[in-house]
Amino acid sequence: MSLVGGATRYRRTLVDLAVVGREVVIRLMVRRFRCEAAHCERWIFSEQVAGLAARYQRRSPLVAELLTRVGLALGGRPGARMARQRAVEVSRSTLLGLVRAIRLPVVGELVEVGVDDWAIRRGHVYGTVVIDMRTHRPVDLLPERTSDALAAWLAQHPGIRVVCRDRGGPYADGASRGAPQAIQVADRWHLLHNLTVAVDKVVRAHRKCLREDDEHAAVAQPAPASAGRTPASARREAATRQRHAEIHALVAKGVGPTAIAKALNLDGKTVRRYRLAGTTDQLLTAGPTTWQRARPAPALPRPTMGRRLQQRSVAVR
Repeated sequence: MSLVGGATRYRRTLVDLAVVGREVVIRLMVRRFRCEAAHCERWIFSEQVAGLAARYQRRSPLVAELLTRVGLALGGRPGARMARQRAVEVSRSTLLGLVRAIRLPVVGELVEVGVDDWAIRRGHVYGTVVIDMRTHRPVDLLPERTSDALAAWLAQHPGIRVVCRDRGGPYADGASRGAPQAIQVADRWHLLHNLTVAVDKVVRAHRKCLREDDEHAAVAQPAPASAGRTPASARREAATRQRHAEIHALVAKGVGPTAIAKALNLDGKTVRRYRLAGTTDQLLTAGPTTWQRARPAPALPRPTMGRRLQQRSVAVR
């Protein structure tokens, strides 16, 4: 339909946020102008409604922001399923496109950076991630984890004074060539990890010494007092000492745990507990066993059916 000034109208269809779980569609009538100037590069101009519609979009800005957040949180297919629950039909490709269209924040001057590898395809292809140590946010992703890639990136940022890295050779060489003025430090995670590995190696190498110390300490402990013991507990203690001696005698001969359990008619867990105990006192002082725990108090007799009926009849009266 022609208007004054050579303008026409056309209808735009916009998807807005759902209301009470129902899809909301806005049908907007906007004007389209034609420029009569011969030197104008664009002949047709469309009217834009600020806050309601954006150029070349069929969704309102609110829906576009919602889908962008969903795409960032969930990704393609899971995000599409979540958007469908919000009454917005969208494909995974559209969600990924919205994520890729996000403008990255402007990175200021970098002074302290951290470098580490990240898996593009775990076990096959790795890259390098550069993190601003002041904000703890990634600032760049390098497609390789080589010294040349890191050196080239550091050469483009001469203001870097500190490089936090792992103890790998490629990153050390790249930091030395790309930022010779920077101080190289090891990051906290790798320091703690390397300390843990070193302590674990030392403990494993001296495990036998630790076991011998435990045995000597156990032998040095005083025997449990026999005052107040009942004849039944004395018999159980004697049986425990005899069973401990039998099991360790078979272990000394090279008999396996399964064969010991069959020979002495014991459970495998019991045999393991006796094998791990260096002395009998460890078994007697390890805490109450099954036969030492107090038995539960007997339950009180339940009222009979006649007594229950009598109580109900009294309550009704």
